[in-house]
Order: sequence, then structure tokens, then C-alpha cells
Amino acid sequence: MKKIVKTTMMAAVAGGLAMNSQVLAQADFTAGIGFMERSDTAYGFIKADGVLYEDELVIHKIGLEYIGYGETLDRSLDTDLLYTTFVANYELEYKASEFISLFIGGGAGVQFVDLDSPVGSLDDDTYGYAQVFGGLRAKVTPNLDLHLGVRRMFFDEASLLGVSGIKQEQTWGVELGFTYRF
Repeated sequence: MKKIVKTTMMAAVAGGLAMNSQVLAQADFTAGIGFMERSDTAYGFIKADGVLYEDELVIHKIGLEYIGYGETLDRSLDTDLLYTTFVANYELEYKASEFISLFIGGGAGVQFVDLDSPVGSLDDDTYGYAQVFGGLRAKVTPNLDLHLGVRRMFFDEASLLGVSGIKQEQTWGVELGFTYRF
């Protein structure tokens, strides 16, 4: 079921982006790593954005983002929680100068959590996820920017092994990455 939901969501967003000719005009690809303050957990992210509108001062974008990370639940039992998150985002970028731009945005999506052990997956669940983010980009080349940002992550409750009400705390993430514009 989890694979069907992931595939359907990715296909729907990709199809929507492909149908809008303005989005096809320009696209951004962002990738990087981040660090969550509440759990001392590192995460990785990749994001593809289509440009809806751009002028001399602002860029409006929509896109799809993947965020992934894991946490050790019990070292002696070798059990981990693996998180896979897909988010649909809106972003507004302000061109502060020729070399610096500021961005803010938000998004909502789904997060999959998998309780993993040496014998395989013990249980999994799907629940809601939301975020707000902001930061700056510094132009390195006409198509490549360095990305420094922060995000606030909001999580719904999960249910694993028949225990409901398991909830991650809201957290701040600090991240570093790059943005490539096609």
C-alpha cells in the first residue's frame, strides 16, 4: 500500500507540473543536508520546483520535495525508525541583489514511518506533515546557487505496533545545499 501511495502522489504532481507550459519554461533542483535541533538528527532533502511566474524582483514556485532520515530506537535490539516524507511546496523568492536572493514558503504532504529491525520491517504507518521554511541563496554561477535555510517541521501522530498517539515533536531544521536552475 505504501508504494502505491508514493507512486500515485509522485505521478500526480509530475503530471500537474508537466501540463503547465509556464512551469516547463524554467525549473529549479535543490538538494542538501540539514540538522534537526530537537533530536540531533541529520536529514537529506531533494526538491524540484517549477517557476510559475518571474519578474525582476520575485519568483513564484511550486514543487515536490523528498525528505529522508532515520533514528535509532534501541541500539541493543538494532531497531530503527526510518522516515520518508513527500511534500508539495509553494515558494516565494525575492531577488535582493544580482548575487543574493531570499526565499520563504510552506508545504504539506505525507510522511511514512517504518519500524525496521534485523529481521525486516516490523510495522509502518502514514500520517500528515507540514512545514514552513525560509533562507537565502547566493549565486555562484548563472545557474548554480548555494542554499542556506531553516525550516519548521510539524508532524501528525503515528501508530506503530498497535500503539497509537506516537508523535514526533515539532522541530527546527537548519540546512545547507545547492540550487541548480535549468
